[in-house]
Amino acid sequence: MNLQKLYKTQFSNKKITIMALLLSILLFGMANKTAFAASEELTLVQKQSYYEQYETIIEEAKVKYPEAALSLKPFEDFKTEEWVEAAEFAEIVEDMVNAEFVIDMGNNDFVADQPKLGIMPLSSHGTVIPTKNVTTKINGSDVTIWVTGSFNTTLSGGVQKFDGTINSVVSSSNKGHWTQTGYSPTLKNSNKTWSIEVTGKWEYGGAQQGVKNVTIQFTISSTGVVS
Repeated sequence: MNLQKLYKTQFSNKKITIMALLLSILLFGMANKTAFAASEELTLVQKQSYYEQYETIIEEAKVKYPEAALSLKPFEDFKTEEWVEAAEFAEIVEDMVNAEFVIDMGNNDFVADQPKLGIMPLSSHGTVIPTKNVTTKINGSDVTIWVTGSFNTTLSGGVQKFDGTINSVVSSSNKGHWTQTGYSPTLKNSNKTWSIEVTGKWEYGGAQQGVKNVTIQFTISSTGVVS
């Protein structure tokens, strides 16, 4: 073997050794990262300690906000992501109770045979099924509640109005869990506006609020467009 070949062989061996060393370091780092992540998972004892703190927070909040009907969901029902520090849980409870909903215009969803421009031609009897939503922030996260109503309309004086009957009102949320328990409607503005107060039970991050009211309005135009 001449000198040039010897140098090439030694260089190649060194390159392989360096690559193997880098691979070992990478695998070792990944193993340590996995071990660290596993160590971050709460133990049963830690979860029990957290839950006891949550109970204290809820009890204190119930005294402060008796009308909110606050409670804590069962220990075994908590999801992994819901186990947070006590300070964060307390913030969630405060945000839930004091949530101020901002009304946004949702999509107007009409029945299949009626265009979204309204009821055309004007009809003595019609049905509109619009959806609107309200949004608030809980612990920095946007939470939306959608309200969909099915309303009957009538032709009065050449314009479309609500006829005073409601087929249904349903609601849901994008985060946490919202369960509608009822609604209270008020017809205003010469039968052109339904004001709907929706009542429900709200659960977010393990905290439960037994009574939460959301008010939303649906207004109909002369051609049956609801906004």
